[in-house]
This record gives sequence, structure tokens and C-alpha cells, in this order.
Amino acid sequence: MLGCLVPLTPMIFAGCPVNNPASTGTESNTIAHWSFTMGNRGGGIISFNAVSPESGEKSGSCLVPTCLTMFEDLTVVRLAPLANDGYTFNRWEADAANALPCDVTKRETTGTIEVEVSRNGGCIAVFGNGTTTTPGVRRR
Repeated sequence: MLGCLVPLTPMIFAGCPVNNPASTGTESNTIAHWSFTMGNRGGGIISFNAVSPESGEKSGSCLVPTCLTMFEDLTVVRLAPLANDGYTFNRWEADAANALPCDVTKRETTGTIEVEVSRNGGCIAVFGNGTTTTPGVRRR
């Protein structure tokens, strides 16, 4: 599955686009799990680092336009936009197509954001044409 996230641990499950990312949170072994969509529009990818109170720290990348993930309740996720050559990172947006909010708890000048997952949500990085600058460059 080129360009897709794969199961990492019980804390993080991810994959290619799924038809219903707005499903309700689920309980598993008394720990709530929430759907979280990350993705991009334009020329770039998202790198993420997730820290769960139960399962610890995991990292990965979303290489396709939409990645559906599942996080444990209260997982803190850092999302970093990485622009392709010739593109710049413009902004973060909620996943409006699936009515999922992007509840940012911390924002850095580099474009990196933090989200504490306590309900279903989603954050989409928007890239535009231009000279690649901060927050990062992804070479093809």
C-alpha cells in the first residue's frame, strides 16, 4: 500500500481513505479511541508525532491526500507540514468534507500544530505554488 500509513500499535491505526471517517468514538479496554483524519491539498505531506498517556510515543507520515487514523483519548498529536519543491505551506483547515474540527491547542510559527484528541477530528494542510520556505522541504 504505497503512500499509506500502516498499523503501528494499538494506539495508532492508519490507512488510506475510508468512506466514513466521521464515525463515533469507540471504547476498547476502557480507553476511548477517536477517528482523526489528516491530509493535504496541494504539494506536500504531513509528518506526525503522537504521544498517548497509555501507549507512549509514535511517529509517521501521511503521504496521500487523506489518511484516516485512530488515536486513544487525550493523545497529543504534533502535525508538521512538509512542502514539495516549488510549493509553500499556507494554512491548516478542518476536515470540512467530513464535518470534523481541527482543534488546535498549540501553534508554532513554523506551521507545526498540536492537537489533543478527545473527540473525532481532522486537520488538512493546504499548500500552494511558490518558493518553498519554512516549515520544511520534502524532496521528490
